[in-house]
Amino acid sequence: MKTIPSKITLAAGIALALAFTLSCSGEDGKDGSGCTVEPKASGGGYDVLCGGVNVGELRNGADGAKGATGAKGDKGDPGDSGAAGAAGATGAKGDKGDKGDPGAAGVAGAAGATGATGAAGAKGDKGDKGDKGDATICTIQAKAGGYDVLCDDINVGELLHGATGSTGEHCTIATYSGNSAYFLITCGSAAELLGKAWCGTTVYDPAKQFCDSRDGKLYKFVSIGTGVAAQIWMAENLKYNAVDSKCGDEENSVLKDYNTTTCDTYGRLYNWSTAVGLLSSCNSSTCASQVGAKHRGICPDGWHIPSDAEWGVLLDFVGENAGTKLKSASLWEPYEGIPAGTDNFGFAALPGGDGYSGGSFGNVGDYGNWWSASESSANYAYDRYMGYDGGNVGRSYLNKSGYLFSVRCLQD
Repeated sequence: MKTIPSKITLAAGIALALAFTLSCSGEDGKDGSGCTVEPKASGGGYDVLCGGVNVGELRNGADGAKGATGAKGDKGDPGDSGAAGAAGATGAKGDKGDKGDPGAAGVAGAAGATGATGAAGAKGDKGDKGDKGDATICTIQAKAGGYDVLCDDINVGELLHGATGSTGEHCTIATYSGNSAYFLITCGSAAELLGKAWCGTTVYDPAKQFCDSRDGKLYKFVSIGTGVAAQIWMAENLKYNAVDSKCGDEENSVLKDYNTTTCDTYGRLYNWSTAVGLLSSCNSSTCASQVGAKHRGICPDGWHIPSDAEWGVLLDFVGENAGTKLKSASLWEPYEGIPAGTDNFGFAALPGGDGYSGGSFGNVGDYGNWWSASESSANYAYDRYMGYDGGNVGRSYLNKSGYLFSVRCLQD
């Protein structure tokens, strides 16, 4: 809606109309008052004020009705395609650079090295193959006293029979009665001894002894039992000088690292881990998983430390008073009421005494103790013992590291 300016001066228009009308008959009229329009306080239009007097009003007209929507115009024709832009002009070619100055002359090269020695001349042609030689056929023909050798029917030599030799003497060979380690070979009136086996420079009877190849020591052995259940035991205590093994010094009741006369007779002494050939930690912890059947330990090749059960097999076969039957007939101290050892089976158990981890040694002549390969617990293992004051064989379990005992090996 259009709006009227806030103030419109109407005086000039009104005065002109009156002047035109009255000029014909009346005298001039007075100048009219100036009029103005001002917006109504209530809105909706304007008051007309002339000389300050409200002489009328101008009201705003009502809004006209909304015109109907015009019809949609026709679709314009498609515009023409724009012309293709012109190709840009090719840039001008740059000027050619100036030619560089010639380089300085190169320095003369060093003299070339002396040429290598020429290759060897080609190998000469192979000579012609020689003519094939004539074959020679040789035969022998018997004659008195020998043979003639004929080659292409030409006698080129002879083979004569040798003179008949003298009749040889009849010889015999048998085990020497004076020492079973030797054979006695007899030929007519001549006789000679031949050793059956040698351990270093010592002759021995392999039916009674064996040689420990580690140190050249000989050991007696004995078979105890019958048939396939028979066991073959060492008939003396082991003397092998293993690390941590000791020798008893009977005179001073102490243990020694080096050999003593006590060791020569009774053998060396071993704590349990040394005897079974395991680390010293096995003296204070269980190592049963490392001890197999027929566990060799420190025994010679082909022999092993007997298990507790294998000791049991021996004693079951020997029967009552096994200690008396297995003890050697000498070296044991006598005891009233207890018979001396009878050594019925050749086992020859010796009273080698016992050693202690603190270094002391005692009971030689009174007791013999032998380890088994069987543990009782982490700190203890089974052993067998015999005493001068009894006729049986005892079984105990003692501290692995606290005691040093003898060892008897059993053949695999």
